[in-house]
Amino acid sequence: MVHLELISEQEAAELYRSQGNEAFRKGSYDEAIFFYGEALQYQKDNAAIYTNRAMACLKVDNCLQAESDCTDAIKIDPKNPKAYHRRGLARERLGDLVGAVEDLKKALSLTNDDSIAKALAQVQEAMKKRDFDHKEEEDKKVKKGKDKQKIDIEAVRNEAKELFQTGQFPVAVEKYSLILQQDDISDENRVLFLNNRAACYIQMKYENEAVDDLSQALEIDPYNVKARLRRALVYENMEKSALALDDYKLIIVMDASSAAKASEGVRRLLQNHPSLKSRPTPPLPEVPSKLSKSDNGQPEQQEQVEQTEAP
Repeated sequence: MVHLELISEQEAAELYRSQGNEAFRKGSYDEAIFFYGEALQYQKDNAAIYTNRAMACLKVDNCLQAESDCTDAIKIDPKNPKAYHRRGLARERLGDLVGAVEDLKKALSLTNDDSIAKALAQVQEAMKKRDFDHKEEEDKKVKKGKDKQKIDIEAVRNEAKELFQTGQFPVAVEKYSLILQQDDISDENRVLFLNNRAACYIQMKYENEAVDDLSQALEIDPYNVKARLRRALVYENMEKSALALDDYKLIIVMDASSAAKASEGVRRLLQNHPSLKSRPTPPLPEVPSKLSKSDNGQPEQQEQVEQTEAP
């Protein structure tokens, strides 16, 4: 047993990093993340420890933490090809293809590595496909828009609310979908209606569809606690425990009034999955620019359907 108080901080950092490397080689990625985190307590200016932890985070699909670690590594060593490479991989998985291409090009300019070139080609191909799919989707919208009629959003919302309260969830989904097809609803109301439609999907046990709606809502407003808590519950039901834990931990930091409920979710997950104890809290998302308001300058009021929690 090594007494850390008898060795230097550099030696302690190296000891923990070696343990992290050993855990990584064995495929114990959560354990590796823990040891790299301990190493950083003693040596915060070591870019290699950050890139090592980022690689372990990528193995467990904790892409937000991987991106953050690589950014910290780049601040220490702006010419670190591993940091740019791994941040590029993280950003690709997070859907930031433009950022991924920039990082992978930078990594390739710093080192001649076939794996980086291959990753860059894959991301560029994905961008081409996304742009093509986007163009197709836009063409469909233009064609559909020619025949689309304006609806009374308030009236349709009230119908959807009534349908939800009487348990007619599939028809309520149709009503909310009709509203969400409209181009003139505010960002805040779009988040509201995505939340509401997700509540219907949850009651119908359509968990993938619920996650899609809640993720769209969080893309618009990453600090919408209702959407994040609802998504955490769905992830937990889907046994996507690591993703559920990330959402619960972010809620604890974001909103004191919801911290108790989120803390209970964390306790429940760690009790059932002790290996997640070393998983770090994801970095907070960027604060979004001011969301567009409804026509009268105020966001719509939360309706009763919004109060229905996922089972």
